[in-house]
Amino acid sequence: MKFNLQIPQPIPDMDLTLRVGNVYPSKNTRHTKYWVVAAINKSGCHLFGIGGDGEITTTQTLGKHVFDGSSPLFNRGDSLLGRCEALDNLDFNITWN
Repeated sequence: MKFNLQIPQPIPDMDLTLRVGNVYPSKNTRHTKYWVVAAINKSGCHLFGIGGDGEITTTQTLGKHVFDGSSPLFNRGDSLLGRCEALDNLDFNITWN
């Protein structure tokens, strides 16, 4: 799996709502440049970390409060860089042995 990194364009009226497919900058990591929200459940957000070439470098789970602005200590809502629109529509088939 690889993410194609397009040239960033200004987005008018950006929706800052925490959603699957949101892309945020990565801070304090060497190989990971961006975090892509892969799933959201009641306990947190599951993220793909991707490098500058779009390859997945790591994964992480963070609380929703880090992104949705509900915590005064953590808020990345204002740092939303973009979206991967089709991510929440992926449907994989598992072949059982």
